[in-house]
Amino acid sequence: MKKFIHKIGFASLGLVLFMFFNYCLNSYFIKNQQTELDSRVLLMGGSHINSGLNPIYISNSQNLATSGETYFDTFYKLKYLVNNPNNDIATVVFGFGYNNICGLNDDKYIKEPMSIKYIGRNYPIIPFNVFNSIGVNKIGYLKTIIRKMCLYPRVKHEEFLGKGFNYRLPNLSKSDAVKRVQWHYYLNDKVRKESERDIKYLDSIINFASINNIELIALNIPQRKEYYSAIPEVIKRKYNEIRKSLIERDIRLIDLLEMELDSSSFANHDHLSDKGAKIISKIVSDSLSSWKSF
Repeated sequence: MKKFIHKIGFASLGLVLFMFFNYCLNSYFIKNQQTELDSRVLLMGGSHINSGLNPIYISNSQNLATSGETYFDTFYKLKYLVNNPNNDIATVVFGFGYNNICGLNDDKYIKEPMSIKYIGRNYPIIPFNVFNSIGVNKIGYLKTIIRKMCLYPRVKHEEFLGKGFNYRLPNLSKSDAVKRVQWHYYLNDKVRKESERDIKYLDSIINFASINNIELIALNIPQRKEYYSAIPEVIKRKYNEIRKSLIERDIRLIDLLEMELDSSSFANHDHLSDKGAKIISKIVSDSLSSWKSF
């Protein structure tokens, strides 16, 4: 029996040492990771930007948006990328819609399975103490660290960059506007409060961009009227307050929310299809070009 216990003990010790070695090795890779960009114009934000702006039609641009990305995420991603002296970032086009300030964003690092997804994407660029300060699922964080850092060495830890532009096919007929609005803005049939955290981090993005001479362009993509007209008025009022403050701070705004597009331009009630993305990308490209000419 004692021999069996000793064998179990040695095997457990070996596993711990193996995991610790991988953790140290991956920590080294992260510390020395230098993510270099090919473009000076970054397209950042959540899935609305991820599937709404095709960099093929926007000169010198790169789509770094990721599904469900919050301003909290965007701030730390931009900060990380700017800290690499090899990157020369001139302009950031970022998503600025009602959903960007909705209270759903506050759940993304707390509730599973969402927390696993977002922690697993951003653990290389956001320290644990920062996660902890906003509220994080600690068990989910531990699971992520074990899975991403302790099982095997990974030279690149860059999930936060996303996978580039997300082509979406027209699929509006299968979309339910009421369900989309309920998901973003309601919890247990009550209107969610706005995300004070993300409103704060939007301000942090603006200040950080100003310090680093980065031009910000706020973009609100087209959505179906059945969707945006059903958004709670309290969210709309707060959004309009922030919108006014952006204009007062000389942040350029491209507001295409109510632009009418045919149904084939939408993947669902609040996301563009690849056809819609082509139209909007060209509008953004034209706007950037005209502003540079002044």
